Order: sequence, then structure tokens, then C-alpha cells
Amino acid sequence: MRGLAFARHFAALFFEIHVSFSICEKDRMPSMQTDQDRVIASVRAAIEAIKNKQMVIMVDDEDRENEGDLVLAAECVTPQHINFMAKEARGLICLPLDPEYIDRLKLPIMSDSTRVVASKETAFTFSIEARDGISTGISAADRARTVEVAIADGTTPEDIAVPGHIFPLKARKGGVLERAGHTEGSVDISKFAGYKGAAVICEIMNDDGTMARMPDLEVFAKKHGMPIVAIADLIQYRLLHESTVEEVHREKIQTSDGSVEAVVFRSSVDNLEHLALISGSSDFETKLVDVRVHTQSAILDAFGDRKEGAGYRFQSGLDLLGKATPAAFIYLNQPQHSWIDDVKQLANDRNPKKEEKAPRPQDLRLHGIGAQIIRALGIQKMRVHTSSPLVLKGLSGFGLEVVETNLINKSH
Repeated sequence: MRGLAFARHFAALFFEIHVSFSICEKDRMPSMQTDQDRVIASVRAAIEAIKNKQMVIMVDDEDRENEGDLVLAAECVTPQHINFMAKEARGLICLPLDPEYIDRLKLPIMSDSTRVVASKETAFTFSIEARDGISTGISAADRARTVEVAIADGTTPEDIAVPGHIFPLKARKGGVLERAGHTEGSVDISKFAGYKGAAVICEIMNDDGTMARMPDLEVFAKKHGMPIVAIADLIQYRLLHESTVEEVHREKIQTSDGSVEAVVFRSSVDNLEHLALISGSSDFETKLVDVRVHTQSAILDAFGDRKEGAGYRFQSGLDLLGKATPAAFIYLNQPQHSWIDDVKQLANDRNPKKEEKAPRPQDLRLHGIGAQIIRALGIQKMRVHTSSPLVLKGLSGFGLEVVETNLINKSH
């Protein structure tokens, strides 16, 4: 797959943009498994390279930096690695670290006190240098020494000088499940490979000083024999192999359609709470369950047209609960959501020329959380109700089977 939307391509293999699960009858288990295997193989190949003290190329989403970084576990860094990054990649050599390293070294975050730093921005600390064992600090050997000292067990703030020639980056505690950046991705993959939560990264630039995009990165990867891994794939890999939600509350509530059971789940990544409304029997393991997954949006859900568009997509989930068959309406909390975007979507809802967008990493997290909630409810076989014809693949990794799909009509 060539082109700038490499990460999106892999994301689209798994999730549809509106967190509405969908699968076509022609895309049953064989093709689903093939796509899932391909993504898992991509991540595992990168993990194996990191284990073997090799570098990989990590790419992010087009909506973010749309860049590729060289990534190496910090424990494996040598002067030769630093020299390669400086000579071949040409970008800024940085040291992504788990938060405990930043706290232990008492490194302050570089920030502008006059504005709020956006969640997707990189958390640079003050630059550092090893206090002992270096000369000017800029040589490949000196920078490798600084990395070694910074991540060593027992290192204290007194062992580090500020400023310096290595740039630590503070990774989010939840890794790529909290922030889909190279900082978190590099730390996550280092830990997957059995190393500390520390990596060395460097942006890849072209000879003319422009940022390398996917066609350039593929040439670079082939030339140097490096695997490419997408942050979107790391998100999916973690969601498949980790449980990030837990049930925290359950009780019966009354709705206009009768009594339903409300189950609240909490994400261990960001402490956001999500709601599942279930009707019929809660013993789902042996039953075919009608399922609708919807992302919370106060503006769209409250003011969207109930007969079509955003309002109907919300209403269709509630309508499932009034039927005799077992049903689950999964209502996902959406962090840091813009009401401006919602108003724009309301204005665009009836535009016949509007286009479906490819999934972004933040969508992937919500989709994965939705799948984990479905699994936690004991649902195994689903009749999925979706507002989008886009295909969802990879549910088999969550132990879920889509028996039937109902494409929601947006007018009736």
C-alpha cells in the first residue's frame, strides 16, 4: 500500500469511522482472519527487530505529523546508532521515556505558560547531558553515553546536566491508547520487546530537507532492511492483547420503552466511563444479540434530526431496547470533543456529496473499547446495526462473531 494514508489503510481494515460496527456477508471469517494476521505480523516483525537491537520505522496518521521516525530501544543504543540517525535520518534525536523516568530525573516540561498545550503535542522536557564521561556532548559517543546514564537504574538528577544535546520526551502513561504519537509508540514497542520504557527516535528527512512521506519511507526501509510499523497497528495490537475496561456499576433503570439494565464501564487508560444499556436476558453467551455502538455527542444526539442523520443514528440504538429480542446499546464517552465539529456535522448531515472519512487513531481506541465492552457483557454472536456501509474486520480477535448486519436507513 503506497501513499500518504498508509496508517489509515491499516486502520480501515479494522474499524469504521462512526464507531458503528459493520461487516458484509461476503467478508466473513476467512478474509477477516487474513487481514488481522497481516497487521499482527507487522507489529510482531517490528517487535522482533527491536528485540534484536535493530531499528524500525514507525509511521503515524496523516491527520497528525504524517511522518516516519527511526525507533530503537534506548537500552540498545550505541554511538553507531546515533551516527546513523544523524547521518541518514537527519532529524532531531530524542529520548522518549515513561513518566517515572521524567519524575525521577525531575525534568520539567518545556511549555508556554500563556497557552494550553494540545493533547497531541509532543511533551518535550529540558534537554539533557550526562554530567560525567563526555566531552562536548554533541558527538555520537557522548549522546549515546547520555542516553545510557539517563535510563540507568539508580540515576539521580545530580547525574544529569541541563541543558544538553539529548531531548527527552515524556510519554503518556497509557501509551498509544492515550496518545497516538511516536513518543508513546516507541516506548510501547520497546516494552513489548522486553526492554525498559525508553526509546531513541529520530525523524526521517529527505536529502533536500523535506520530511520523508510514505513513498520515501518505503525506499528508505528497503535500502536499510528495516520493517515499517504503523501506530494504528500498535493500537489494535494492544487492544487485542490487553483488557482496558472494567465494569464499575450496574442497575436497572426505567426508560420510555420499559426497564433496561445500565452497566457502566471504566477505561483503565484514561478513567473515562462508558455506558452499556441492555434489554432482554443478560445471559448473552448462547443468544444472538442486537448490538449498536454509538459515540456520545451532546450536540448531535440532542439536536440531530430523529428521522435521519446524526439524531437518527442515536435514536436507532434506543429503539433496539424496546424490542423483544436481547439487545445492547453501547454508548461511548468521547474525550476532548469539539462542539464546533458537531455543529459542522449537523450542517453537513444532509449533504448528498459528503464523503466518509477513514478512521483515525483516536477512533481506533473507541472502537477497541466498544469491542471490549461487548466481550465483557458476554456477547459472542451479534446482529450489528450500523449507519455506515464501511466494512469492519478483525472482530474475531475479540472473540466476536457478526452473524448478520442491518444497515440503518437514515430516513423512514
